[in-house]
Amino acid sequence: MTSESAVDRVVLLPVDNSTHCERAFKWYIKRSTRPGDQLVLLHVVQPQYVTPQDTFALEHAADDFASSMNEGIKVGKQVLKRYAQMCKDLGYPFLTSLKVDSSLGNAVIKAAEEYRASLIVIASRGQGKARRTILGSVSHYVILQSGVPVLVVPAAKRSSASFVSEVESLENE
Repeated sequence: MTSESAVDRVVLLPVDNSTHCERAFKWYIKRSTRPGDQLVLLHVVQPQYVTPQDTFALEHAADDFASSMNEGIKVGKQVLKRYAQMCKDLGYPFLTSLKVDSSLGNAVIKAAEEYRASLIVIASRGQGKARRTILGSVSHYVILQSGVPVLVVPAAKRSSASFVSEVESLENE
């Protein structure tokens, strides 16, 4: 949803229901937006694969997968509708995009190429250092794979005590 007026910069912003994404959206609008920007709001639905354990479960695996995908798409449309309304309220030009991909990072990179983004604004989920080191992060993947600048909006600050407790909880898993 945008007029065909002069678009100087396409900005890709992946969104979901997290407070981290809302923080990134607000940060971008307040601190980084400029006239001529067009925002592309991207939501990625990740397929939830289930490995059936027996024949009975195998018979229902396709139905479960389809149901899970339909629910993911429904939630994704709601997320995009919410962010679209915020853009409308601000009078901000935008497009919405809903993708299905098993890799969030890959979907962001492909969307940046598809829309010819000049900038990607992405939220840091606020993973602690220990979990991020073990599992990796979408924002880190995007930084490494992107051909355009990436603005990472960090989560709210955490105390060092929360890092210690996170490491201890990972050791107990």
